[in-house]
Amino acid sequence: MTRHHLNILGFIINCGWIAFFFQHQPMMWILLGMAALLFLVVLSIGVVTPRFNYFVRQTTRLKSDRVLLTFDDGPDPKYTPQILSILQKHQIKALFFVIGKKAEEHPAIVQQIIAENHLIGNHTQNHPLFFAGLGQEKVEKEIALCDNTLIAQNIHPGTYFRPPVGYTNPRIARALKKFKKQTIGWSLRSYDTVAKDEQKLLQRLTSKVKSGDIVLLHDNLAITTAILDDFITTAKKNGIKFANAQDIKSILA
Repeated sequence: MTRHHLNILGFIINCGWIAFFFQHQPMMWILLGMAALLFLVVLSIGVVTPRFNYFVRQTTRLKSDRVLLTFDDGPDPKYTPQILSILQKHQIKALFFVIGKKAEEHPAIVQQIIAENHLIGNHTQNHPLFFAGLGQEKVEKEIALCDNTLIAQNIHPGTYFRPPVGYTNPRIARALKKFKKQTIGWSLRSYDTVAKDEQKLLQRLTSKVKSGDIVLLHDNLAITTAILDDFITTAKKNGIKFANAQDIKSILA
């Protein structure tokens, strides 16, 4: 039973005992309102917080002393090759969640990701900003199209999936079960999409990263590309071990 089902069950039970003990009393409506508010608060936290595992069980930390770098929203013709070069320099392997439409536009970069033994994940075909608001058919279509894009390039789409923005709901949960996808969340969010200052972004990452983290980054941003080498170098000096060729395919098992 998911936490969403438990939340629904708790709401029904709360409403039941309130109606039983406070029937015909004005207090009943206040308590029912409080029960509904509690349900909505838990629901909201579940939608926006991947590690809460509310609708979908997500991997948000590693059962390992390694750190896994993950990159969303590529491949990007300018920045992804630079990021791959930095990762190659440090002998680090990462997980790239590709947007199917971009993979169609830049197949050579996708092939480079695979050739350099990184992992590929499904990040939907078009990265709809309101993916969590789509109907069941459209949710499934977005996942299937991204898989088919990779298959057309002779790449096994694998099982890894990350929803746009990270939000989930029951429709997404059903689709992931249908396509047998493993949802990968994160334990450390860089906020590189909103960062303006390179040094502040670098400081945030180096001060917060710890063993077992899954780090959320983006390979379509100049700021991420600019600080990546310094981040890895500093983190290594601080004792951080990043995923390498030997363990990249096992640390998410």
